[in-house]
Amino acid sequence: MRKGSEIFEEFKTLIKENGEIGPYLYHLMKSWQVGKVSSDPQCVYPRSGIIKLLILFKLLDIPSINMALGGEFKRLLSLGKDVLYKVKNSTWIPWRSMLYEQSKSCAHSVHVNANVYKPWTLPCFILDDSDLPKRGIRIEKIGRIFSHVTKKHDLGFKCLNLCFWSGKHLLHLDFSLHGEGKDKNQGLTIKQLKNRYRKKRQINQAGYQRAKEVFCKKTDQALAMLRRAIKKGFQASYILADSWFFNRTMVSFALNNQVHLISRPKFNNWKYVYEDRNYILGKLINKLRYSKKRKWNRAFNMHHLTVPVMFQGLPVVIFFYKEKKRNTKWQALITTDKQIGSIQAFKIYQNRWSIEVSYKELKQHLQFGKCQSLDFDAHISDVTQSLMAYNYLSHIKAVKEYETIGHLFREVSSQWLKPTIMERFWQYLFDIIKQIAELINQSVEYLLDQVKINHEFINSMHRIFQDYDPDLGAES
Repeated sequence: MRKGSEIFEEFKTLIKENGEIGPYLYHLMKSWQVGKVSSDPQCVYPRSGIIKLLILFKLLDIPSINMALGGEFKRLLSLGKDVLYKVKNSTWIPWRSMLYEQSKSCAHSVHVNANVYKPWTLPCFILDDSDLPKRGIRIEKIGRIFSHVTKKHDLGFKCLNLCFWSGKHLLHLDFSLHGEGKDKNQGLTIKQLKNRYRKKRQINQAGYQRAKEVFCKKTDQALAMLRRAIKKGFQASYILADSWFFNRTMVSFALNNQVHLISRPKFNNWKYVYEDRNYILGKLINKLRYSKKRKWNRAFNMHHLTVPVMFQGLPVVIFFYKEKKRNTKWQALITTDKQIGSIQAFKIYQNRWSIEVSYKELKQHLQFGKCQSLDFDAHISDVTQSLMAYNYLSHIKAVKEYETIGHLFREVSSQWLKPTIMERFWQYLFDIIKQIAELINQSVEYLLDQVKINHEFINSMHRIFQDYDPDLGAES
């Protein structure tokens, strides 16, 4: 590979010509303009190509840089692993703005049949967080978080994500990593805190803000993400969120930005004004559960009730739901949209499940949160690469109408050849050129120069090699 060339282009030779997804994915990634990324004067390789290469490793199910350059890809890439680690650990790269631009490119060319009479088909923002468990006690900013899965305080980060549901596919727009704990110790001992990795950052570096966000409130970060997404040009009709993000500030934001909020309310001591009297949610449902306004829906097999109220001076609507099963409790949704009914709100809120599914697919296929580097910047870049890889798969799933991301991931992995196979292909091609050079009495160098400028000849030979090599199927 020539120094200074586009590294990502070297992987074009690994695409199976007879596949559909591999070439489409390569074209999609190649056409993405990485944007303004500071160059490294000490490195001859462009950072844009290295970033695309790191995303491709996620899609090819390569767990780490070590495994990529320590295995068969070492034959294809002439660079050292330090080149990749330097990009991954850089505090200068604006990963957040790059994720926004990449998600915007993935939103294009996807036709969505949104219908205002079917509000559950309209685009929406989705907020949620997920546990990112870690093993290294010396990781920068690491601490203990409460996991709702294990019901324990595990070592790791909380990852707050903002997604965009277009009505047809899910795209990850933004995220931030957070620590937990009422004190600054984060559940660690003084010795453990002292032994954590530390890195100095300048205020004008992109990594400075990401490191600062670790101890910010997630509700404040959620609002900051929504403001950025709207400023970047993403338009949605609804914000879908769990009870954790519901508060007066979020309701006020939705009313002021022409986007409606649908959230689970908190069953706490907050007061809601109904018919000039104050009620907490528990008292309100006890008052209305046998009301004549209660309705029955056969399709969802549940009772539902619509209650317009005032919440801390702001007009909202509460929908109560209860399944027919015995001993089931009343559940609630709250919204700023007065035009929709309880069943419509229920259908819209069901779209929030797509982010939960994406977490499972990210962790199962794209090494989401698996980075164990000591450097916090490496964790930011690694999560960003996983989300970008997911966005590409989500885009292809919408365009090509695949059923699941998992099936598409396996399809992508199977349509790329191993470097050992390509090495054999180039050896065969060189032997053929040598024999032709002897027959027509020309130099090998002359014919090689002609082959380099004739891409169609290489593609034809590539297809022939795939069709007639008996060992190709077994090795790939």
